[in-house]
Amino acid sequence: MASENATKEKKNDTQKQFDFDELERQLQEELENEISDLDFLAEQQEKIGDPDTLGQTILDTVWEQFT
Repeated sequence: MASENATKEKKNDTQKQFDFDELERQLQEELENEISDLDFLAEQQEKIGDPDTLGQTILDTVWEQFT
């Protein structure tokens, strides 16, 4: 019984020392960064698949080589 109380006390002390709000804030921030990276990649994928954008890129490259 005494060891059970000591274990519970240790667990409570550990939980008090650990800042769950700070952890939640950090995880939320990291998640938002990852989502914004995915949004950027999705936009880039749309541009790559767009024939007009691809044609413009090729035209720009040809003009650079020509000049």
